[in-house]
Amino acid sequence: MMKSAGDYRQYWGLRALPFDNVPDPRFYVPCTQHDTALRWLSHGIQTRKGMLLLTGDIGCGKTLLSRRLILGLPADGYDVALVANPALSPSELLEEVLSQFGLGLGQSKAARLQTLNERLQVNEQKGISSVLVVDEAQSIESSNGFEELRLLTNFQLNDRYLLTVVLIGQPELRDRVMDIPQLNQRIAVRAHLGPFTAEETTAYITARMEAATDRTDIFTKEAIAIIHEQSRGIGRLINALCDQCLFAGAIEEALQVDDRLVQRVGQFKDTSVPGVMRVEEATESIESNRSARMSDEDVEVYRRSIAGLVPIVEELRVERDRAMRSTERVAQLEKELGRVGELESMLVEEREQVALLKKKLTEVFSAADRVEKLESLGEQVAARVRTLERAFAVEQEKSKVFGVSFPDAERASQRVQVFESLLQMERELKTFWRGSYMKLNESRG
Repeated sequence: MMKSAGDYRQYWGLRALPFDNVPDPRFYVPCTQHDTALRWLSHGIQTRKGMLLLTGDIGCGKTLLSRRLILGLPADGYDVALVANPALSPSELLEEVLSQFGLGLGQSKAARLQTLNERLQVNEQKGISSVLVVDEAQSIESSNGFEELRLLTNFQLNDRYLLTVVLIGQPELRDRVMDIPQLNQRIAVRAHLGPFTAEETTAYITARMEAATDRTDIFTKEAIAIIHEQSRGIGRLINALCDQCLFAGAIEEALQVDDRLVQRVGQFKDTSVPGVMRVEEATESIESNRSARMSDEDVEVYRRSIAGLVPIVEELRVERDRAMRSTERVAQLEKELGRVGELESMLVEEREQVALLKKKLTEVFSAADRVEKLESLGEQVAARVRTLERAFAVEQEKSKVFGVSFPDAERASQRVQVFESLLQMERELKTFWRGSYMKLNESRG
């Protein structure tokens, strides 16, 4: 039996609290998505990228990963400043950056920037990389605050960034960054953390227990499965539920944390926030199932411990509201995309109409060319007819003057027939030309 509420570590043989909701790099578990994000961020820092972005849902381990990232940077090769609370005005944010680098504040903004630039230049000469980590960056008050951070990446030497800025925050941080094109274009590495999968939850609980105790059988597989289901894979809720299970198990003097114990501790009901425990129901469950050996003091301590989940519940309510707003925004975007699709369809139809008009114009221009050629041919025929008329007239005058007839009457008759044929051809060409001209005018109309 526990002597007091604080003895549960001794009961389970724990060297430390494995599920304390405080970012402790000793308990960092390199699951797939966290390890991938850590590798990308480390790569961005090592290769002197300008700005990096890490986002994640509430309670999914962003802060712990950032602490692990910082600890993984050799102190003799990196000068790191951490701004943990950036909910400041632009000028205050710049002051906080200088303060975290251990620099004094100048009288003016220009003086402050000069002080920071000198520090970055000195670090560069020493072969030291400068890194600024901004946690909870979604709380930056205005776009001007983000602009101040972007301008810090203008400190460059020989096309190398003198400062790498790492922005860490909740999912809405991505939207805020996207709304500032000049900032969004500076982001060289992007990573996102989501809830654990069932396999990752198992690895997470197992690794944390191994870091705190030599025992490997405290949590049963069935218990871990229920913990994952009730916590929805959210790291902070996993920590809270596992901590409560260890506490309740010690009170009940359980040999293991099994599925029945988890169900008694974390009775998650349908609430306004999916996956959130009704604290009063969980407390009543423990009171109804406690053994006669449990003291009122232990139960009261446990009640207060469960009540510690209330801030987490409130955070998840905020996250739910944010998700609902995001859903509405997505619906609006889908509606806009539908309108874009309609416009694209109309554009296709217009393009088809333009193609038909081009084809008709080509035909009209071709007809015009043919008419011009016919006009030219008609003029040539008319000229030849006029020449023959003049020649015929000359022959007639000669016959009158000399009192002779054509040497060959038949030949003269043939020439007259040719002449009449040419005149008929001229009349037909003129008729064809007039018809073609009228059709051309109709096509142009």
